[in-house]
Amino acid sequence: MNYSYFSADYRLEKTNRADNQNQQVNLSYRRSLNNRLGLGVTAAHRDFESEKLAPIAEIDLPLTNKSKSLGLTLDVNYQWSENTSFTGSFGRTNTDNERAILFVDPNNPNAPPGVSTTESDIKNTVYNVTFNRDTPRNTYFVLLSRGIVPSSTGAENTQNSFQFSFSRRLSEKLVGRINANGFDQQAINRNTNLSNEYRFLSASGSLSWRFVRDWVFSGVYTYRQNSNSFGDASSRGQSNQISATLTYRWD
Repeated sequence: MNYSYFSADYRLEKTNRADNQNQQVNLSYRRSLNNRLGLGVTAAHRDFESEKLAPIAEIDLPLTNKSKSLGLTLDVNYQWSENTSFTGSFGRTNTDNERAILFVDPNNPNAPPGVSTTESDIKNTVYNVTFNRDTPRNTYFVLLSRGIVPSSTGAENTQNSFQFSFSRRLSEKLVGRINANGFDQQAINRNTNLSNEYRFLSASGSLSWRFVRDWVFSGVYTYRQNSNSFGDASSRGQSNQISATLTYRWD
């Protein structure tokens, strides 16, 4: 049996982000069925609230988002072999969301803007899967996940993410690595059918050369890409980076 509690309170003055409070409680139970297989269940409750000022000059008009989520997952831990393991959790969450939206009265456009409230009940499938394999020459790691995450913009998001890493010892002194990670994040207001989507991808490759016992030279190339869309508007950016490091190791 395991119990955990998490709380975060962000105050982001002088930005266009939202002040937010995020509290989460997890209660889990695990049982080993044999020396390879373990099963468990986890119940999680999250309480999220955010507030930011509407982007209107000289008018302090707060926009508030509140949500409560309750989820239940089945957890699996399987030791495939001495150097290969698999973990996974699969379940459902239910989120009650109350969100404030800025509006202007079309019949009276000169009137000051107001705030309306929308409510939604969202059900989502969530999961978190990892695969590890570690051999004398190769190391693999894969993670796939889907969950509900809060954001500093004041809305909650459905996020699909992945991580992948692979390293290979090419020789006694040379090691190559490949890393990639990314996520697809969506916030949806079901009352207006406006979809806000953000995507991020990063990939890198590196070579590390231990040219003497305590010194290692590494060269890394990294590519990043991100895109953001809201309704019919969208933007996209990308970057390339090359870096070199010289490390002294004490081992």
